[in-house]
Amino acid sequence: NANLHLAAFYYDYKDQQVFVNLPTVPIGHVLKNAGDSTIYGLDAELVLTPSDNLQINFNLGYLPKANIGEYNQGGVMVDDNRLPFTSKWNVSGYILHELELFSGTLVSQLGFDYQSDYYFDQNENPYTEQTGFMVWNGRATYHVNDRLEFSLWGKNLTAAEYDELRFDSIAALGAISTLKGESRQLGVAVGYSF
Repeated sequence: NANLHLAAFYYDYKDQQVFVNLPTVPIGHVLKNAGDSTIYGLDAELVLTPSDNLQINFNLGYLPKANIGEYNQGGVMVDDNRLPFTSKWNVSGYILHELELFSGTLVSQLGFDYQSDYYFDQNENPYTEQTGFMVWNGRATYHVNDRLEFSLWGKNLTAAEYDELRFDSIAALGAISTLKGESRQLGVAVGYSF
């Protein structure tokens, strides 16, 4: 069994709110209605069910255009650059498998999430660029019965290094401020339904 879902979209924003850098402001960033933006792309989802106990899911997001229109007014300047946090490619997927084991059910899932390059600000400064990265996650849950389950899980299994956020704080602090993405995490869990 296979299902394919497709969606195309087009957005045309007016007076887009963006953070802009103003040399006269100590913190360096202020929120302004600074111009327009145009965004269009395609989302696709493919779900395969080869058997009753196996499911494969694949998602693709393609964003060829996500730009702020050029803006220059009252000392506020914005170039015709790509919007922050907008990867051209977003790809994710997972494999889910169920196995009858002893008197219970073992459910295993392995998935990934990939994002291509993007910038954390609309100025496209090289030091605020996040290069493409992929994160793998996994989980195995043994359902003893309808009430009791045991799980082993892992996030960012390959310990990919990436930033969740990066600020251009050079004007205020003389440095780039970053918030690092979560590193590898492993855990166990027990669930019981009353």
